[in-house]
Amino acid sequence: ESIRELWQSQEGKSQPMPIEELRRRGAAFESRVRRRNRLDESEGWYEQALTLCQTLGDRHFEGKLLSNLGVVARMRCHFGDAESRLEASLALLRQLGLPPNVEIVLGELGLLALALGDIGLARARLEEALTIARSIGDRYGQSGFASNLSEVAHARGDNEAALALARQGLAIALADANTSLQAIARVAEGNALLGLGRLDEAEAGYRSAGAVYLIQRRALPGLSAQSGRVEVALKRGDPDAARGRAEEILSAFAADASTAAGAPAQVYW
Repeated sequence: ESIRELWQSQEGKSQPMPIEELRRRGAAFESRVRRRNRLDESEGWYEQALTLCQTLGDRHFEGKLLSNLGVVARMRCHFGDAESRLEASLALLRQLGLPPNVEIVLGELGLLALALGDIGLARARLEEALTIARSIGDRYGQSGFASNLSEVAHARGDNEAALALARQGLAIALADANTSLQAIARVAEGNALLGLGRLDEAEAGYRSAGAVYLIQRRALPGLSAQSGRVEVALKRGDPDAARGRAEEILSAFAADASTAAGAPAQVYW
C-alpha cells in the first residue's frame, strides 16, 4: 500500500497508529522500492510522505525525505534538483541539531559534488561528514566516508593518500564484518592501486568487491568493480578483455534503464 493509504487508514480511529510505526512501515516500503531501483515509485512515495509530514509538522522526517528526494534526483541525473533538495535537507537538519542526519546529507552532497567534478567541495563535505561520524562514534560512516574520500583523493591524482584512506575504511569494515562496506572500500582501494600502476593488486580488489555485489545481487554498485577491471585490462594492453567487460556493462544498462540513470553516482544511506 502507498504511504498515503497507510496514513488514511488511521484517520478516525480512536487509537491511531503511532507516528513511529507509520515511519517503520513506510521505511519498509521505501527499502523495497529502492532495492529494486524503482526510481519513479520511490520519488512518488517520497513526495506523498513529504506532504503528509509537512502537514503533521514532523520536521525530522521531513528532513530525511528531502534528502531521499535529492538522492533519487541524483540517480536520475537531475543534478540541479538533487542539490536543491539536499541543501534544503541539510539546512533543516542543522537547525534541528541532528548530527547523525546531518552527517548523512553531507555525505550525499559530497558524492554529488564528486559526480559533478567539484573536487574541492566534495572533499570539504566528506571531511565534515567524517568528522561528525568520528565524534558520534558512527563506525559505518567512518568506514564509508573514508572510502569516499579515497575516491576524492584518487580524482585529484593523490593515489598514495587515496590508498591510505581506502585501507582505513577497509580496516573498519573488516573489523565490523560489514561486507557491503568492504566492497566499497575494495573498489576505492583498487582505484588507488590502479593509479599507482599496481595492476595485479588492483585486479584482486575489484574481483573481491565484485564477488560481494554478485552475492548481494546489487547490479549498480557491481558495475564500479567491473569498470575498474576494464581499466586494468586496458593498462595491460589487452583490448579484447577490456571490450568484453565493457560490453557486459553496456548490457546491464540496456537491460535496466534505471541502472544506467544511477551510474554517475552511488547512493549511501
